[in-house]
Amino acid sequence: MEVLGRTIPDNLAALHDEVVNLRPDANLRFTRGLTEDFPSLAWHIPDASGNSEIRLSENFTDAALCHELLHVLLYRRGFPYASPLSTFGAHTLTARALNCCVSHTWLGDEVKELGVEDFWPPPSLGTDPDITPFEDRIVQAWNLAEAGETSEDVQLNDMAARFREAAEKCAQPGATRWRRAMVDVLQYLDGLEKREEGAFGPLRSIMVTLVVTEPQLTRTADRMMELTPLGGESIGFVHKQDGGLFFYRFASPGRKRREMVELQQELKKTRTEAFLDQYWVPYTVDLRVKK
Repeated sequence: MEVLGRTIPDNLAALHDEVVNLRPDANLRFTRGLTEDFPSLAWHIPDASGNSEIRLSENFTDAALCHELLHVLLYRRGFPYASPLSTFGAHTLTARALNCCVSHTWLGDEVKELGVEDFWPPPSLGTDPDITPFEDRIVQAWNLAEAGETSEDVQLNDMAARFREAAEKCAQPGATRWRRAMVDVLQYLDGLEKREEGAFGPLRSIMVTLVVTEPQLTRTADRMMELTPLGGESIGFVHKQDGGLFFYRFASPGRKRREMVELQQELKKTRTEAFLDQYWVPYTVDLRVKK
């Protein structure tokens, strides 16, 4: 199999086929476009319909490609995914660190089953001169956590410890568990950042896929979600219990306040499943064993 003109190893081709077979109706495409100074050699960009783009640098490695295919695999299996409000915008690398944090411990065993252990562990996450100093520290903390190393910087060690704690909680797969772990880390990081009044931190810059249970789908939507104003004409959808952002939509110009009122009324009278489907909100149903 070739990816952008390069023949990839057979076990990576088999992983690709495994991913495709999970959702044959969804699109998986490979594109060029990552510059030499980008923090990673490969990058998974999902959309709300289950499609995925893996954007690659000219000098991508098999390990980098394998890492992205594994994240596409998890995405298609329905695990929650952290995404910045704008692709390659604020806290893009924070979202990346969260996705890796909750999944890498389990993937360390999964790669053996998939026959791609030769390409594990993945390359460490690089940084970007255009990100804020705080996001750069988040990247440093995640890399310390993944490598099992420490720093002379006490706060950086504390941040790395929170990443390690979350990774340990997510050693076994679980959609609800993974979402809660990501939101918990986001809340912790949000409290650390010093920013101007009215500015949004990590908690309102990153969406984490909504995870619901079957009973929750039958209840009115206002029991588990609420609305929050974001920048510009954006309206955020927030989980009431954990406070995490999971979706946003644009209001018509000049109608943001009015549309929030109208949406709030819909939340009160509409079942959760119908509301989510009406606004094309991606979500995962966590099926629990009945005892």
